[in-house]
Order: sequence, then structure tokens, then C-alpha cells
Amino acid sequence: SPAPLPDKGSVNISDTVIISIVKKAVLEIPEVVRFSSSGNFSDMISYMIGKGSSKPESVKIKHNEDSSMEISVKVIVTSSKNISEIGLMIQMSISLALKNMLMIVPAKIDIFIDNVEEKSDENFNENIQNTI
Repeated sequence: SPAPLPDKGSVNISDTVIISIVKKAVLEIPEVVRFSSSGNFSDMISYMIGKGSSKPESVKIKHNEDSSMEISVKVIVTSSKNISEIGLMIQMSISLALKNMLMIVPAKIDIFIDNVEEKSDENFNENIQNTI
């Protein structure tokens, strides 16, 4: 028989782990060229010269007061398929990955498609660098 579970204690999962799983799920969609870290231009420049507090993020996690979670992801995709369908595929991939790996079901998954580009070897290498 299995060992009894403790009745005290908790398991806490950091946002870093959640973001990592989200990024992996997004990159499993072939039509995703890369993540977009578009914030406003001045925020990016401030970050680059060391004056900004943080780099504009491509994946954001929001924890609500009711313990629910919202996720937003910014991506650049190819035009090889209907762009709305690509967005739905990304949402489904994220939802399945979080449910299967962490038993988390986000209240909301927003996908922001910032641009459309064609995929190249250069984009592939950039994706690898962004996920490491």
C-alpha cells in the first residue's frame, strides 16, 4: 500500500517554472517564429542602457485574488495558416501542458500576435537561445 500523504505542508511552484512550461508549449507550434518582447520602445531602450528595471516580457503571469491565474504571451507567427487558428493552437498547447505537468488550469490565456514573418534558420537559432 502507498505511504500516507502528510496532512500538513504545501507544494509551491514558481512563476519561472510556469513560464518555462508555457514557452516550451508555445514553441511546439510549428507556425510560431519566435517570441516577441515588444514593450514600448522607450522601455526597451531604458532596459538596454541599464536604466530600466526589467526587460519587456514575452510571457506574463498574473495571479488574481481568487487564486486564479491569467497568462499572456506575445509571439510572432508565420502566415502559413489562418492566424486566428494559430492563436487557438497556442492556447490549447499551453492549456494542455499546464494541466498535464502542473494540474493548473488558467482562468485566461491571452495570445498577442505582434507580427507575421517567415521562418528561417536564424529565427530557429534565436528561439533556441530564448528558451535556454
